[in-house]
Amino acid sequence: MRKWFGFGLGFAAVVATGVPRAWGDFEAAEFQAAGPPCLTDADCDDGSPCTQDICELGACVYEGDEAAEAGQILLVTSSNNDAVRRYLRPSGQFQGALVTGLSGALDEPSGMAFGPDGSLYVASIAKNSVNRYHWPSGLLLDDFVSPNSGGLNEPFGILFDVDQGWLLVASSMTDSVLAYDIHTGVFLKAFVMSGDGGLDSPIFLLRDPDGNLLVSSFETHSVLKYHWPSGQSLGAFVHATDGGLINPTGMAWGPDGNLYVSSFGTDSVKVYHWPTGQFLHNYVPARRGGLDGPAWLIFTDFGLYVASFNTDNVLQYHYPSGDFARAFVPARNGNLDGPIGLLLSEAICDSKFLYTSLGRDVAPQRIIRRP
Repeated sequence: MRKWFGFGLGFAAVVATGVPRAWGDFEAAEFQAAGPPCLTDADCDDGSPCTQDICELGACVYEGDEAAEAGQILLVTSSNNDAVRRYLRPSGQFQGALVTGLSGALDEPSGMAFGPDGSLYVASIAKNSVNRYHWPSGLLLDDFVSPNSGGLNEPFGILFDVDQGWLLVASSMTDSVLAYDIHTGVFLKAFVMSGDGGLDSPIFLLRDPDGNLLVSSFETHSVLKYHWPSGQSLGAFVHATDGGLINPTGMAWGPDGNLYVSSFGTDSVKVYHWPTGQFLHNYVPARRGGLDGPAWLIFTDFGLYVASFNTDNVLQYHYPSGDFARAFVPARNGNLDGPIGLLLSEAICDSKFLYTSLGRDVAPQRIIRRP
């Protein structure tokens, strides 16, 4: 039996067995000094797309011409076996586990974000922490937000604000949104106090076009709005059960400028007008394409990707029709189990830098030719 995020919809816990790092047993000091080795006999050429089979971690994460054509991987948190898994766009090919439970200290990962330092941050539900990992190696750096810091309990969505110097974290079991120092991870304050504005089991955090904060409130079947940067409640943007919304989880702004919301309890994706919050239509009607327990969702140039928690896959839908396209990640591919978080990262292969969607070089590495 499964559960949803600790709210009683049940899953059988799977103990992670651990997957060896692709680049072997490098010590952290060795990695920092030299970078991990390539996985092929030849390095990638300077400034050009990869032409070898896979030249991974130190240089790039793509195969053949797909590196130039797609330039992105989709990161997916696999909550039931404590991992972050990688899939190549547009093929959906599994590229290995970036982080695993035994090596990465994860326990039910949920939301992810790239930080201003270029590291990958992952919320760990059962550990009550936010872990920080080197990108693109997946090397664990630290518990950036220590377990239970500031009362953190079952974290989900995370959001950075460089101007304020905050990392915001949705603390689902305390019905609050907590703020941490962007540089140190030290607890600063409750940005949204427990239950303020009717907040009950916050899941996802999203800034709106006016700069305010939207929070999906799982137990009240609504999307609530809070003033930025004061945290003062501005009421409901999507009122309780409007349009049939039940247990909202992930949210995303669509190409049309409207808000798309995963309705976990109805196995659908709903659209709400910006700026009124009026329900428009079901973009993905109930269970289209086999959707069961939608979590995070993300728009790309290939349409909408939705993590389907109960079917262990990531589904793709055409835009603007909402027609089912395919299972971008087929069920259990790469041992995906209980997907929640989705995050895209762009990369360009050369021998000195790996670029991400942050738009700058974040991990200069010296490439080592494999013996």
